[in-house]
Amino acid sequence: MFLDLIPKFLPITLLLLIGFAIKKTRFLTELSIQELKKFIVNISLPALLFFSFLKTDFEIKYIVIITVILLLNVLMLGIGKAIQWLLKIDNPYFSLMFTGFEMGMLGFSLYGSVYGPESIGFIGVLDLGQEIFVWFILVSLLQSLRNGEIRAKSSLISFIKSPVIVAIAFGIVLNVSGLGDRLNDHVVYGGLIATLSMLSQVTIPFILIIIGYQLNFRFTKIRLPLLTVVLRLVLLLTVGTLINALVFGNALHLDKRFTTALFTLLLLPPPFIIPLYMGDKNVTQEEYVGNTLSIGTIIAIVGFFAMALAFS
Repeated sequence: MFLDLIPKFLPITLLLLIGFAIKKTRFLTELSIQELKKFIVNISLPALLFFSFLKTDFEIKYIVIITVILLLNVLMLGIGKAIQWLLKIDNPYFSLMFTGFEMGMLGFSLYGSVYGPESIGFIGVLDLGQEIFVWFILVSLLQSLRNGEIRAKSSLISFIKSPVIVAIAFGIVLNVSGLGDRLNDHVVYGGLIATLSMLSQVTIPFILIIIGYQLNFRFTKIRLPLLTVVLRLVLLLTVGTLINALVFGNALHLDKRFTTALFTLLLLPPPFIIPLYMGDKNVTQEEYVGNTLSIGTIIAIVGFFAMALAFS
C-alpha cells in the first residue's frame, strides 16, 4: 500500500520543496507570491470548487454534516476558552487558535492531490459548515478584538461576497436544479465549463508551492504554540473519532470518503486569515499566532501522510 501511495505523496513533497527553494533563492518576491495567492483564492480555487460541486450527488443528510462541523467549531472554541481560563493564559488569541480549519490554502490541496480533484466535493461538504463558522463567528470575534465591537453586517457581506461561497452556491444550484445537465450541449456553457476545468487544474500545485514558500521554521517562543497545536489536535481527533463512528457511520451511513475527508479536516491548522484580522502591532501575539500556524501546517502535512497510509 505504501508503494502505491508514493506517486501521490511525492508530488506534494516536491511542490512544497519547490516553494521553499523559490523563497531561499529569491526567484519570486513576497509580492509575487501574494499576487499568486490572490489569483488562486479569487479565481482558480472557486473554479475547482464550482466544478466539484457541479458533479457531486447531493443528499438531504448532508445538511446534518454541515451542522455537525459547525457545532464542532463552536465546541472547540468553548474548550479553548475553558483551557485558557484554567491555565491562566494571557493571550486573547489562544482560544481562537483552537477552532477553524485552513481549507482553502491547505485542506483542498492535500485531499485533492491524493484522492483526486473529483473527490473534492466530499471535503467540500464539510467545508460548508466551517465556512459558516469562520465568516459569522470567528471573523466577528477577531473584529471585536481589533475594534472593540462585533460587526455582524460586515461578516454577512464578506460571506456572501466570498468567491469560494459564490462558486459553491452556483455549483449546487446548477447541480440540484438539473440545469447543468440540460445545458451541456450549449456552446457557450460548454466553453465556460471547459475554461473552469482548465483553471481548476492549476489550483493544487500552485497552493502547495505557496505553502512551501511560506513555511517558517522559527524555534523561538514555541512552547505555547506547540502546546496549542498538540492540545488542539488531541481534542479534535478524539471528538472526530466519535463523530465518525456515531454520526458518519451509525446514523448517516456515509461513503467512506467522508471519513478520510473528516480526518483531513481535523488535522488542519487554524485559518490563515487570522493574522489578517489582528489589530495593532503586538509582537508577542503576532509571534504566537505565526508560530502556531507554522507548526500546525507542518504537523498537518505529516499527519495527512500518516492518515492516508492508515486508511489505505
